[in-house]
Amino acid sequence: MNLIALVEVVDLVLSYLDSTWRRCARMIGSRNLNVAYILVLVVLSSWLLLASLTRIPRIISLQPCHGHIHTINDEFPVGKFNIERFKLYEKMAAELDEKGPAFLGDGGTSQSLKLSDLFEVKEGKIIPVHKEADPPVRATVLYLDPHYATQISRVVRNVLSPHFLASGVWYQDPNLYHFSMHHASHHSNPVPATPEEVEAEANAVNRVAEQSCQISIELERVVLTPTGVILGCWQVLKGTEPSLLREELRKALPRSPAKQMYNPAIFYTSFARLLGPPVSSHKKNTGGEGLDILKDLVLQLNRKICSKAVIKELWYVEELDILALALKGKMRHRRFPLHQCTPSEAALKQP
Repeated sequence: MNLIALVEVVDLVLSYLDSTWRRCARMIGSRNLNVAYILVLVVLSSWLLLASLTRIPRIISLQPCHGHIHTINDEFPVGKFNIERFKLYEKMAAELDEKGPAFLGDGGTSQSLKLSDLFEVKEGKIIPVHKEADPPVRATVLYLDPHYATQISRVVRNVLSPHFLASGVWYQDPNLYHFSMHHASHHSNPVPATPEEVEAEANAVNRVAEQSCQISIELERVVLTPTGVILGCWQVLKGTEPSLLREELRKALPRSPAKQMYNPAIFYTSFARLLGPPVSSHKKNTGGEGLDILKDLVLQLNRKICSKAVIKELWYVEELDILALALKGKMRHRRFPLHQCTPSEAALKQP
């Protein structure tokens, strides 16, 4: 709530208090004025509580972005999925303190791969290592349009580049920002498919897209994982809920692995991966100056990135190289548009 709105609310409250106090005093006499005053306070407290729940904008995070306070008002659907995501993001944000920056140690990743399996450095530049995936990973992802991704990527580079060597950060290609949704086959549980089966899967994903609405989202926070990945964690404003979309994809792809790689509610994009310590740090352990600098950079990203977006496409991707989407490797992809729903259609099209 801004200052003007606060003054207006206070003025309204004082006017209401004065008029109600006088009215009650006339009705029951000045002898019982104290009782009337207590009654007024009870009524006023109830009114303020109701106003705070229904009319006054709720602040979900107090991060100053582009000169204003980032708020989410009454239109933000504070439902069970957004609450679940909030709790997941809180836990993810705390892991850096709990586990420290493990990527500065053994170089492990969240997918049982080492950084040396993914990257090599030549002449001071990062070169992604493209290895054939056999069989190809088949994934469904929601695509974040470069109109939004390019702006985010620019801020991420501006914040990180002064603090790292050129070989210290891998920036995700803003043309490939995405949300992983469901895997028909992944590296830890491969499910081979014939060309005919791939075609059938793509058609099934298309049918799910046709039944789903475009998704309006807002960035809640940026976190740095212990494995060095900088993630944008998002909440849903309106449209098809990602958790329910994942359910529909599971039904549409019955041969897919029973164990998927993500919590059904989680909804994030990778912005960058840190491969080394900040240049201003002389400590590569889990504490000390290096960790403080990393936490400060995450704080800067949270202050400088305020983003809303609309997701309009669901992709079916065959990653011919390991982590092709993340490393700009070989892949085949098919793009399916999500429906631009009216409010009444949105209610019907929730999977």
